[in-house]
Amino acid sequence: MKMKTKDHGTINDVAMSRVNDNMFANTMSLIQTIKRIYTKISDWREVYRQRRELRELSDHLLKDIGISRSDAMREASRAFWDNTPDYDVTLRKRGKSGARADGSRGKLTCCTQA
Repeated sequence: MKMKTKDHGTINDVAMSRVNDNMFANTMSLIQTIKRIYTKISDWREVYRQRRELRELSDHLLKDIGISRSDAMREASRAFWDNTPDYDVTLRKRGKSGARADGSRGKLTCCTQA
């Protein structure tokens, strides 16, 4: 004998509905975790690329952006996972939004554009 609930069919139907809801929530949580991991890896790759470019800049370009060779080499020698988000490559403190006082975000794109 199957017990019926008011509007949802049998108790088994209600239980299966809850199981499906939990599976959906777990799947969405897993997808969000995978997205966070992918984003972190992408961020690390970008930091690695920027530090490699910084190491290869000429003294003339370093002078243009206001960084000494020793500062550039110190920053370039840091590990890719050692990326403090409160400071940019010019070692100036960023605001809450991540932008510098002049509105830029401190990326080294000037050297890669032809």
